Amino acid sequence: EMEVSRDGGLGFSIGKDTRMDHQHSHGSEHHHAHAHGEHGNHGNAAERNRHIFNQGAAEYDKKEWGRQLAKLVGASFQKVLADHLKDDSRILDFACGTGLVVAELGDRPITGVDISEGMVEYFNNKGFKNAKAYVGDILKGDLPEVPTGSFDAVICSQALHHMDDVPMVLAALKKYLKKDGLLIIVDFLKCEETLNAMADRHGHAHAHGVVHIGGFTIDEIENYFKTISLRDVKAEEAFQFKPSDTETPFKEGATLRYLIAMGRL
Repeated sequence: EMEVSRDGGLGFSIGKDTRMDHQHSHGSEHHHAHAHGEHGNHGNAAERNRHIFNQGAAEYDKKEWGRQLAKLVGASFQKVLADHLKDDSRILDFACGTGLVVAELGDRPITGVDISEGMVEYFNNKGFKNAKAYVGDILKGDLPEVPTGSFDAVICSQALHHMDDVPMVLAALKKYLKKDGLLIIVDFLKCEETLNAMADRHGHAHAHGVVHIGGFTIDEIENYFKTISLRDVKAEEAFQFKPSDTETPFKEGATLRYLIAMGRL
């Protein structure tokens, strides 16, 4: 069932009975619908995703294209972090998955959070010197190990395009920033190439719990950041990615484009 979401983007209605038991893998690892779903249906979506990604945790690190993509995402975050933050600044990684992106960020102090126990277990078994992940849904409520107002930066890679209510999600993440802290997002840049890469041979975009098909334009993501009153908002194209292997969720041979967006509390 297709619907037009409130922001005018093409969205898919994800109802209570929608099954998401595919090996969903848009992005560096899973970056699932971190409990999106329709309003009031947060718990069902969260529980469903948690189950799927617990099952799939062992597979994510094995995907060659996923590792390639994580390096590009990590380099994009690292560039912004190096420009704006000290090496000992505290970072929160929302929807951290198995830590593929964190592995690209050196020895920075990083707290990861994810709703999948399987992903978090993988993350914590990697022996990161200064990074630890916790299981929980910080969109629903606080975790004792993840205090609000205590991070110099909050990063989020390829989870936002699953979210039904983007301003709500960004406002929830903003609560974890210290004064002058940075919110930094990497996601799909909506354009002809990205939409084409996600289309099947009949030209249909894959639903797979994706609310914002093809991601966001620069204007869309900047407006979302401004909606939650962040300062110094800036978004730009971060990189283009053409997977070298064929076992990906994307159209073979296609190029995907990604954006990076940031704003300051």
